[in-house]
Order: sequence, then structure tokens, then C-alpha cells
Amino acid sequence: MRISVFGLGYVGAVSLACLARDGHDVVGVDVDPHKLDMIRSGRSPIVEEGIQELMKSVVASGKAFPGITRPLCPYPKVARFDGGAANDERTFTCK
Repeated sequence: MRISVFGLGYVGAVSLACLARDGHDVVGVDVDPHKLDMIRSGRSPIVEEGIQELMKSVVASGKAFPGITRPLCPYPKVARFDGGAANDERTFTCK
């Protein structure tokens, strides 16, 4: 499955790494270019036991990669999940 994670703080960075470890193709999106640069280099932007090794591994595998630095939606609090069938790409849109 292809998954996008919006926001790469504690929840987003760990979700990105764990979902990629489980075999999904995961794109991480954040407005902070420093976080994206860290992930691009295989480092986690957060401190959590085991996350540095896991992030390095999933980035090297090509399953996790950082996306864009600008918000996709000018009103991110109104983004919603569009759903989809199993094995579909998961997408979020603004309303």
C-alpha cells in the first residue's frame, strides 16, 4: 500500500518508520524542511529508543522517503481522509 504521513513529529515520524518497516511505501510530508532533510539522510527528527536505526534502515530500503516542504492544503485542519479499498493508495484532500 502507498501511504502519506502528514506531519513528521513524534507520531508521524514513528508511523512513517513503522509502516515502511512493515513493507508499505510511505511518503512523509512536513512544512519543516529540516525534518525532511534529516529523514532524507536516514536520521529521525525525534528521540525514541530504536528509531534512529529503524529510520536509517527504511530510508536505505527505499520504502520511506520525505515528500514536499510546503503544505498541500491552505487549511490543514479541514483535510479529510478519502478512504479507499484495501491495497489502494491512501489520499487526503482539503474541503
